[in-house]
Formats: sequence, structure tokens, C-alpha cells
Amino acid sequence: MIGGAKDDLRCGMRPNIPALTSLRFFAALVVVFFHYNLARPLSPLSLGDFGYRAVTFFFVLSGFILAYAHGIPNGGLNVPLKTFIKARLVRIGPAYYLAIFMIVLLFFIAGILGRMTPTTSALVLTMLQSWISDSVTLSVISSLIIFGAAGGGGLAEKALRYGPLIVLGEASYTIYILHFPIWLWWNHYTRIVYKPDWPLAFDFGMYLAIVLVFSIAVLFWVERPARRALRD
Repeated sequence: MIGGAKDDLRCGMRPNIPALTSLRFFAALVVVFFHYNLARPLSPLSLGDFGYRAVTFFFVLSGFILAYAHGIPNGGLNVPLKTFIKARLVRIGPAYYLAIFMIVLLFFIAGILGRMTPTTSALVLTMLQSWISDSVTLSVISSLIIFGAAGGGGLAEKALRYGPLIVLGEASYTIYILHFPIWLWWNHYTRIVYKPDWPLAFDFGMYLAIVLVFSIAVLFWVERPARRALRD
């Protein structure tokens, strides 16, 4: 990467807000539990649209962090647009296309690859599949929670600064993206191929452990090296 773009990216960086990083993990965790609970009810409580609300919170939080890191008062960016786009692609691309590869490979093994339509495939590959927020009110509530956490102070804010939580927060995007393809693999081999007879709570614990370990591995061995390559 040329020196000018490298300097632009570094100069545009602002201090992280650890509490917000940790909040991203909890939002991703709710989505993981929601999707698991749909197929294998683990909670006696009806979650309803709670998973969708967690997705809304996750996106609002991500948007706030982007605005905080790169926004300037006149509505522009504190780095060149080209540098910003490169940084975003490096941030979201590796885990996103790894998830697609995992799904395609499983579909091939299961013999259902032909069910994927060309249109859907093209939209997914180009990241153009739609996402629509379910509630303006929820977005406002999410914003208030985020601003409260970003303000600092209090026992909750100190708890959210806990080191392991911050690491999990940094891996939250990878958790969010990869948990579903991991779930498809997990469901294929524990419900179709081998069918182990173990408690549901243990099943979820094993699945969640695999999601977290795999996501953290991708963070350290794929995402971070890619970001360093962009800056260097």
C-alpha cells in the first residue's frame, strides 16, 4: 500500500471505546442463541423477534462506531473515500467469503448445491442482499444504550472493559457472520449423520464453544493480518 494511503488510515484513527466493543459481542451472542433456539428450543421463553432486534442493535452500534471513527462535523470522512472503502472491504470480506465457502461446501457434500438460484447467488456474492430495520423506535432505543455506554463511568462500563470481553467484541462480526454456516455444519453432523444422544444444553454449549473458538481464530489469523497488510 502506498505511503500516503497508509498515513491517511492511521491519522484517521480515533481511540477505541472498549465498552462499545464488548456490547457488540453480547448483540452477536443473542443472534447466535436466537438462531439455535429456532431449530432446537432451548429456552422455555418465546423469543419472538428478539433476534431481529439484536441484529438491529448490532447494525446501529456498528454504524455509530464507524461514524465515531471516521466521521467529521460537515458530514464527510476523516480519511479519503478510497482508503475508507478498502478498509471496510478488508474488515468484512474475509469472514464473509469464508462463510459463503463453508455453506457452498456443505451444500455440495449434502447434494443440494443445485437449489441455489443464480440470482440469489449473485446477490450474496456481491453483498447486495437486502437488510431492512424492523423498527425506527428500536433504533432510537439502541442509540440511547450506545450513547450511555460510550459516555463512560459506572460499574457496568467498567465490567465491559474486561479484557476477554473486548477480544470477544472484536470478534463479534466474525461470530455474527460465521455462526450460521457453523450451525449448518453442526446440525448436519449431529442431527443427520451421527445423531448423538446428549442433553440440549450440552449440545448448545459445544456449538457455542466451536463458534467462539473458530471466530477468535479467524480474527487473529485472518482479519488482523489482512488489516495490517492494508496499513503496511
